[in-house]
Amino acid sequence: MKIRVNKDFLREYKDDAWKGFSGKEVMTLLLAAGTAIALVFLLHMGLGIAPAVAVYLSVPAASPIVLLGFYRYQGYLSPIRLLREIYYTYKAKELPYAAEETRNKVHLFQMQKTEGKGGRKHGGTACNP
Repeated sequence: MKIRVNKDFLREYKDDAWKGFSGKEVMTLLLAAGTAIALVFLLHMGLGIAPAVAVYLSVPAASPIVLLGFYRYQGYLSPIRLLREIYYTYKAKELPYAAEETRNKVHLFQMQKTEGKGGRKHGGTACNP
């Protein structure tokens, strides 16, 4: 007898608030629709553009909002968290490691971190293996 089990339970059975969308996705859709409607109204009333043309112009303005709410990098990382991870990766200059093959006996941790109100910086902790 073969029993099939889903590999990724959270992806298959996500929380659905409305018609299969999660609460965050519903809020993203509402925000994007509100942005598009407001832009159509401003373009039509303010600039006198025809409503059909205003709708076509509002779609590119609302699409980044939908992208931020729905896109997941590698299935789990939102774009904002992805940008935080990229920032942290480029901020980290050198990470500590321990290896027997290196000739240098001192391994340094080079990331700078500001602590407290005084602005003291702590970096470089040395260890001798």
